[in-house]
Amino acid sequence: MSYDPTGLFDTDSLAEYLGVSRSTILSWRYQKRGPDYVRVGHRTVRYPAAWVRKWLEENRRDTTRSPRSQLRLV
Repeated sequence: MSYDPTGLFDTDSLAEYLGVSRSTILSWRYQKRGPDYVRVGHRTVRYPAAWVRKWLEENRRDTTRSPRSQLRLV
């Protein structure tokens, strides 16, 4: 399944969107490291696209160099 027009990802489509494996998404969910999700019924999990974007923004890493990495080797 691909991205749902209602703004929800299932586990497989989220994995595809993020470029990681399904097992990585499941591992993140178990470890409480991935994006927030909603449980629909007993077994169905969905990831609202807005929550995924928020998680991506919160986990953004700055790529600017640290002062140590700017040292010149002579």
